[in-house]
Order: sequence, then C-alpha cells, then structure tokens
Amino acid sequence: MINPAIGTRWYTEKNGKPFYLVVNGIIATGVRDTFQVISYELKYDHLEKLQIVPAAKMLDFITSKKLIYESYTL
Repeated sequence: MINPAIGTRWYTEKNGKPFYLVVNGIIATGVRDTFQVISYELKYDHLEKLQIVPAAKMLDFITSKKLIYESYTL
C-alpha cells in the first residue's frame, strides 16, 4: 500500500523565512484495516538529513495551518 502523502510538497514559515519540504516516506504498522501511520520522514530543501515527525504532530501542523500543502512531486 502506498500512502498518498508520499511525494507531497509542503510550505511553512518560521521567523518570517519560508521553508519547503517533501514527504519522503512514512513509518507505519499494520495492514489493511489495521494500517496506521506512526511518523513521517520529511526532507527539507535546506537540510541534508531526513527529519522524522510523529503523525500526531503532522496532523496538528496541518490543521493549525502551520504547514501548507503545495503540490504533488511524483
């Protein structure tokens, strides 16, 4: 199963500076009815290392509009 979030590009702003990131992968458990995303692997344009963000924190960022969907990259 491929998660639809993989390959999506997002935008955030911190201290007035724009930052862009792509959802590079997910960490999940279960299959079909028990499938659950635990965390997301994010690749910021300005950083070499992947950042791991818990799924609950990603949901908070999106619902509070701290993270804005930009496009699908794949």
